[in-house]
Amino acid sequence: MYEIIIENKVKKQIESVNKTDSLKIIDSIEKLKGNPRPRACTKLEVFEGYRIRVGDFRVLYTISD
Repeated sequence: MYEIIIENKVKKQIESVNKTDSLKIIDSIEKLKGNPRPRACTKLEVFEGYRIRVGDFRVLYTISD
């Protein structure tokens, strides 16, 4: 299982979103602990990392194996 580290800047951005969307975002991030490369993720080409979509939002993240 992976550890998730969320920067304070990101926490503030999640808190600024309406409650329903923020709960969906948090749930999607938590699911990355068990599978950081789900089928719905996209490997980014511009910089090292991945992206998942949560409704109208995108969660960008990196993985350290």
